Amino acid sequence: MIYDLEDLFAQADAAAGRSIFRRNPVTGDSWVQGLDSRAEQMDAAAAALSARRWFERERPAFAPELPVNYEEREKLKGTGRAIDYLIALYARSWEASGYSKHPRFAEFAAGALASDMLPDRVATDCELLRCYPPTPLEGLEGGCVWQMPEWP
Repeated sequence: MIYDLEDLFAQADAAAGRSIFRRNPVTGDSWVQGLDSRAEQMDAAAAALSARRWFERERPAFAPELPVNYEEREKLKGTGRAIDYLIALYARSWEASGYSKHPRFAEFAAGALASDMLPDRVATDCELLRCYPPTPLEGLEGGCVWQMPEWP
């Protein structure tokens, strides 16, 4: 799906009315008109939507699209499906990197499954374990957020 960011932001502006407080219509981030940069908010929205499009290339057939904001991630976590929970964690981790260098989903999933950071219902899901055999992932930190390892 192609989005017109100008239209999305114009609709968000109209919804905000006279208030200076704004909400990024894609990422859900709050910002203040006149204080924060609208261009930076639009760049963040574009990066999130680009990540969503990129993820479509590797998205497992049984998985949802990449969530690009907190509400979408939390909704996925609450579905009860292990893959949805894992996709939500992946999305948060990738967002934390600024949608920059980050392991692909399969590598992230295998690393998360090798960690002790997942709820039992996710860590013991037979389908996930079959698709993504647990393999430690260097740089996977608390909350299953990946950080680029520092080289000595």
